[in-house]
This record gives sequence, C-alpha cells and structure tokens, in this order.
Amino acid sequence: MRNILIFLLACIFTSMLLNLSYSQENANTAQEDISARQETANVAAENTNAATEDVNVGVADEGAEEKLGSEEGLESKEEDIEYGFGEVVKIEKEAGKITINEYDYDTGEEINVTYSVDPKVELENIAAWADIPVGGYIGVEYKLENNEKVAKYITYYEEEAEEIE
Repeated sequence: MRNILIFLLACIFTSMLLNLSYSQENANTAQEDISARQETANVAAENTNAATEDVNVGVADEGAEEKLGSEEGLESKEEDIEYGFGEVVKIEKEAGKITINEYDYDTGEEINVTYSVDPKVELENIAAWADIPVGGYIGVEYKLENNEKVAKYITYYEEEAEEIE
C-alpha cells in the first residue's frame, strides 16, 4: 500500500513538473512574439519622433512640440502597456470580458485574470475576440485603466490549442 502511495505521489509530481515546463515554454513563445511587436512599435515611435522633429523645425509656436507630441509622451504611452499569456477559461461576450489562467511570476502559481476587451482591440490569428475558444491560448497586451486591465491587443495561438487536443 505504501509503495502505491509513493508511486502515485511521484506520478502527480512528474505531471506537475511537465505542466509547469509546458506553461513556461508557452510563456517564452508569447514573450518572443511580444518582444518582436514591441521592437516594431519602437521603430514606429522613432519614425514618429523624426517626423515630429521635422515639423517642429518650421514652426514658430513654442508650444507646438507639446501639441504634436513629444518623445517623452510617446515613451510613457509605450511603458503603459503590460503583457499577459495563458489559457482561456471564460468568455463573457455581453460584458466584454475574457478570463485566462496565467502564471504569476511573483507567487509562482497559476491564477485566473480577467481582462476587459477594448472595443477597438487589435487581433492576431482570429477574426473576433469572442470566437476564441475556451481552452485556447492567447497573449494579451493591456493597459491599466481605472484599476481594470483593458486588453488592447490579443494574439490567438492556434498551435497550442491543436497540441492540447
């Protein structure tokens, strides 16, 4: 009887380690995807800054830079973006919310996190956010607005969903 219990505990522990490894691998893939989009956003911001500087050269109004946008303003907007990745556990179409199970690096545990979906959300690999299946994996770029996580960009990962099935 004792050997059976030890065997079962070993199986459970191994299963937990494999699941954690799989979750970490998915998080790394999502982070690489997010880093690539962040680099693209940085290049776009640099191009915007260059265009703003060109316009400012010919403008006599001292406040024109503030009206057109400054480098500090663009950086603060980029810094407001935060990231999440996980398995979809709930879709609330009418409420405009999506809940995912994601790894919390601070506690080392899986937690459910609910995001409000911005009506102007940008999507990748899916036509409508409400079509994301429960059990599918997504990456979320969000901003904190009034103490609420508001999804601005959602990437649906079809590969992970197919591997699980």
